[in-house]
Amino acid sequence: MLQEHDYPADAFPFSFAPSKDPVTGETASRLDRARDAKGHLPKIIVANTSTEFWNRDGSLIATTPDGTKDVEPAANARIYAFMGAQHYVGRAHSRAPYVNCVSATDHYLPMRALLLALDRWSAGGAPPPPSAYPHLADGTLVKVTSYLAAFPKGMGVAPPDDNLHEARLDFGSRFQTEGIADRIPPAHGPSFGTLVPAPDTDGNDRGGVRLIELEVPLGTHTGWNERAPETGFAWATARFDGSFVPFARTEAERRARHDLRPSLQARYATRDVFIKRLREAAAREVAAGFLLDEDVGRAIVENTGLYDRILAHDPDDPGCEYLFAGVAPMIRRGR
Repeated sequence: MLQEHDYPADAFPFSFAPSKDPVTGETASRLDRARDAKGHLPKIIVANTSTEFWNRDGSLIATTPDGTKDVEPAANARIYAFMGAQHYVGRAHSRAPYVNCVSATDHYLPMRALLLALDRWSAGGAPPPPSAYPHLADGTLVKVTSYLAAFPKGMGVAPPDDNLHEARLDFGSRFQTEGIADRIPPAHGPSFGTLVPAPDTDGNDRGGVRLIELEVPLGTHTGWNERAPETGFAWATARFDGSFVPFARTEAERRARHDLRPSLQARYATRDVFIKRLREAAAREVAAGFLLDEDVGRAIVENTGLYDRILAHDPDDPGCEYLFAGVAPMIRRGR
């Protein structure tokens, strides 16, 4: 990563249930000092995207600090991971300063549903949906070496060689008890054991909250992107951005490009079939609590529009404009 990561927030404990740091021997949770005067704990929702698993320490909120065991969240906490999504909803109309077009997922829709669920829960109503995030136990949370071995070939993109492994930071003896940092920059100790979501045969992340874009996919959405060589520091990854690589339109086009992923033609015999699949996926999302009824139409329009634009797009054109036709580009930050 081409950025500073000496954040005091990236410090043990990470999980909402107690876990033990094998380096220091300390056992703690993020809720140890969270009770109010009446002994009540806050209701908490943590929602990450796939990018936070690659460029931050997203996996540590649900594993031990060494990344070897799952840690289930406390009863007053919910953890969600929006698979295939990047840190914000991408609207970059060009690849620069990165190698790939950005991820085209819209995780703001499930976020809207969860915000209302948190409001209801905090007021004493029904709790939000059960936590949904990758786990070690079911193989949906893995080391990058395993990710690289499973990621499909023939797409013309190469995943990063590793994800961020945040170091244990020593800000001095008074930092933990008084919040005073005597050592700036902090001394770096052994790194924490961070992991990433495992990919399926399309290269889309498994586990977690499977967005409509992954349930009825038009391509591969990742939480990582890489800096273009001409940008400088080509070894570094993007800070906030993921990637999107559409499927070939036809089987003939797929074979010509040596793409192992089935084409759109093979997946959806007609446009009507695609829309039917979208509506079925949207209904499942509503039932699961990750989509509002009022947002179903928006989700169908967004995904159908992308389907039409991919079919009309020349695959030899490297531009990304077609992904967001009619949508104003977002000013990219953190270049």
